[in-house]
Amino acid sequence: MFKEQYRRDNERLHAREELLMEIKKKANAPSRGAGRTGFARYGALAAAMLLVLTGVAGVLLNPAAKGGDGTEPRMTVSAAAAPQETVNAGEATAEVLRLENYEDLYALMMETRREVYADGAVAGGGYKSEAAAEAEAPAADEPAASSSAAMDRGESAAPRSEPVPTGAPAGGEDGAEYSGTNTQVRGVDEADIVKTDGQYIYYLTGSELIITRADGENSRVLSRTDCQNVKGGDSFEFYSAQEMFLYGDRIVVILGGGATVWARGQGRYQENSYAAIFDVTNRARPKLLETIGQSGYYVSSRLVDGYVYLVTSQYVYDPVEGAPITYCPAIWRDGAAEPIAVSDIVVNDRLRTDSYTVVSSINVLEEEAEGSVKAVLGNAADIYCNTDRLLVAGSGVDRAESGIQPDETGKNAKVSTGSSYTQLVLFSLDGGSIHRLASGRVDGSLLNQFAMDEYEGVFRIVTTVNRWKETIYTDGIDTYEWEDENYNCLYTLNDRLEVIGSLEKLAEDEWVESVRFDGDVAYFVTFRQTDPLFTVDLSRPEQPRLLSVLKIPGFSEYLHLFSEGRLLGLGYDADEDTGWRKGVKLTMFDTTDKADVKELHTKIISADWTPVGSNHKAILVHAGRNIIAFPADDCYYVFSYSDGEGFVQQGKLRSESGWGDRLRGLFIGELLYICSETGITVISLSDYAVLHTLTY
Repeated sequence: MFKEQYRRDNERLHAREELLMEIKKKANAPSRGAGRTGFARYGALAAAMLLVLTGVAGVLLNPAAKGGDGTEPRMTVSAAAAPQETVNAGEATAEVLRLENYEDLYALMMETRREVYADGAVAGGGYKSEAAAEAEAPAADEPAASSSAAMDRGESAAPRSEPVPTGAPAGGEDGAEYSGTNTQVRGVDEADIVKTDGQYIYYLTGSELIITRADGENSRVLSRTDCQNVKGGDSFEFYSAQEMFLYGDRIVVILGGGATVWARGQGRYQENSYAAIFDVTNRARPKLLETIGQSGYYVSSRLVDGYVYLVTSQYVYDPVEGAPITYCPAIWRDGAAEPIAVSDIVVNDRLRTDSYTVVSSINVLEEEAEGSVKAVLGNAADIYCNTDRLLVAGSGVDRAESGIQPDETGKNAKVSTGSSYTQLVLFSLDGGSIHRLASGRVDGSLLNQFAMDEYEGVFRIVTTVNRWKETIYTDGIDTYEWEDENYNCLYTLNDRLEVIGSLEKLAEDEWVESVRFDGDVAYFVTFRQTDPLFTVDLSRPEQPRLLSVLKIPGFSEYLHLFSEGRLLGLGYDADEDTGWRKGVKLTMFDTTDKADVKELHTKIISADWTPVGSNHKAILVHAGRNIIAFPADDCYYVFSYSDGEGFVQQGKLRSESGWGDRLRGLFIGELLYICSETGITVISLSDYAVLHTLTY
């Protein structure tokens, strides 16, 4: 079967023409779900909730030939620049569907709804009723923390250890005069709410871009730019500034939220995202140059060599025939929206979902920020990006349901099963041009972006698999049985995203809490009551080998390569019997001997929560400056570390107005600046004394 499919796909890079005709006919047929009723049962509700949360990722296949139909948007890559894309063997089980026009796309969408949502259940991460759409409209910004407080010395100060070189610098290169955003890959910047160039500090609230002259005790605000007035051409119901990039004298602010699109005189809800490009040559008067938008809520973004790569996920709420803006991803520019060319949408016939992942590039320095755009049918949850490739991951659930039939004991039963998976699509990034390279899939779901990595042409992925089975006995009053299992896996994949090696069924009944790759070694933590830190040898990708398992109380939600032979963990202490959290915990692991990883030092903090596990950009780690700084509860903590003394608290800044999820720390020279939505506190790195508090 695989050989026959592979042969057919290489002879014809699209499905048979009759397939589209069948879809068009079915699109006009009555819904098969009319009159159907369902049972109200706890197991089914749990499964449905899981599907709503995860969605179903699209099998991301080969697009049709490049080029438009005369309506190609300005951001679409030209046909001459696009290489020939082929179907790989891993995609041979699905049919590539070539769409000729927007009418074909509409027919596909309507057939999708009839097949997937016939019984009214959401089973693809795409369709939602109007009521559900309104309920999921973004809420107002959460209150952010203030930093208008004094810096308290925690424990008695101890001599700082000699600086040690950092293995994977986060927040500036070794010897740098100022820190940068904590990123995953060297040379690839990530958006955040705070940036600095060593002279100025740029802070982004939900509504304002605030630029401050960083001058120690003489620091002062230079400008405040209202981002709420940045319009993209649609009618926003709600939007806010999410994150930003700084590149020379340009700032790219990413905004997102609920929008109203108009079709046939009626407004319809849709999520949109925008990149607003500012020229900040004059920091006192930022100038808006251009605003470029695209369909979908903001997933993530990266900055590589002057190009911002923006990833969004679009759900189709209310498609209207003849109005592509209601069911096709669009680019918003100069006050108008233009659906992207259907030739730039990757479609697979076997997929049944009405959500898209949209990937575009934006040239930060050019006045006309031309770039490339691609869309794939399916959702996006996380991305991994290096300097030349982008890996997009979406989560889904495989479901199967039997009819009512006798089981082995003769009882009439209906059995439903489900299993989580991750769908992958790989793009090349070349000077703003985006081309799809391959698609693939692995069992289980991802924790976050750190669960993906590429090293020497091999992709490595860590997942948690959840499988469940529900049995409904239908003789008389319905009775139910529920079974499920969790376990964890590590996969290696080649550049065609074919699995070439694996370790499976690790740490049953536990979940992945953190992952970090270091060359040909992988570290990951799972948790239920204790923290097993797994170390895996990946030097032979076809045969991953488990080197060591270290079990300690609690777990690390974030892992950081601190220095040679030292791995930093930040997470929570926990009761060994119940798994109940008991406080935020710092851990330093000795990884000198990969076959015998040890716990060197731990430090328990009197705090219940830290945002670092869900947002790695909240932590500042720089081994060269011997700084480990992060928010927890309503405070910002600063630690130093040495093998002799362990973690030494150098300071603690208490917030006056809430939790510290929007607190950020950065250093410039010998000063530490702690930033919040209400101001900046300046700290001396020599003695950690508070020098100045600037209130916005």
